[in-house]
Amino acid sequence: MLFDKIEMKLGGSYLISISVADRTKPLGAKPTKDDFIIRLHTITQESSLHMFWLLPQYVIITAGEIMFSITGLEFSYSQVIQLELNSELRHPSKMNTKCRAQI
Repeated sequence: MLFDKIEMKLGGSYLISISVADRTKPLGAKPTKDDFIIRLHTITQESSLHMFWLLPQYVIITAGEIMFSITGLEFSYSQVIQLELNSELRHPSKMNTKCRAQI
């Protein structure tokens, strides 16, 4: 197999480059593994931390987003009520039609 001597570890980022070693062979000849040069380039070193350490970060971020969204919804709900009351006070004709509709 071509990739027998390549070792990649978890959490690392790698680039494999394959080039032709012997360009003098005829086109119809069957290639062997000695005809190629295989290089492994390490882009990012493998990780020494376990993936479990991401869990507390996700819990904290999720709790923060929940608290932020609840506060935002509460604020927008309170502002909508004030805007509706202000619009009724500015336009008494709307208020009269609502009162007539309720009677």
